[in-house]
Amino acid sequence: MQIKENNAAIIAKQKSFEEEIKPSMSVMRIHALAFTSGNIDDANDLLQNTYLNAFRFWNSYKKGTNIGGWLYRIMKNYLINDYYKKTNNLKSVNFEDVKNFYETIRHSSTNSSDLQRQIFEEMIGDEVLEALSALPPIFEKVVILVDIEGMNYEQAAKIFNCPVSTIGPRLSRAHKLLKKKLKRYGKSLGYNVR
Repeated sequence: MQIKENNAAIIAKQKSFEEEIKPSMSVMRIHALAFTSGNIDDANDLLQNTYLNAFRFWNSYKKGTNIGGWLYRIMKNYLINDYYKKTNNLKSVNFEDVKNFYETIRHSSTNSSDLQRQIFEEMIGDEVLEALSALPPIFEKVVILVDIEGMNYEQAAKIFNCPVSTIGPRLSRAHKLLKKKLKRYGKSLGYNVR
């Protein structure tokens, strides 16, 4: 009886997953093709790995939220992790590529109704990008790696070739500088900024 219950739960999970991702599949295919320079086989592999990872972590998805943004983040994280595995060299990150990646994604579509573009415009506005770019390079890089790319302190420390204990203070200093630069912007959005 336990096996039947487990099978029923898996089938229900699969059905829920398929129904939820269906509207985003064409957009995800476009992203996969863009990330793989139009190579159909590589794009299909990337999509498959993205959907496998999404299904694996389906319990963490909050139904009714933006599935396209969630899937896109999984795809991007898979690419980053795959790149690190292949190069086995965290020090080879090109910070300009990472920084410019967001600007490219935000302006990759001319259709103002494009859902993905709206997601990224909301995620990282022009004011935030400008404030980030105005930071000293060491602080800009730590924010990109930890806050935007989601790396942990150990991974960031390997890239900077420094002790793990220096990442926290750098990030804290970067946050203080960003807070100062974005104070007026925060007030314009209705946040209580002191």
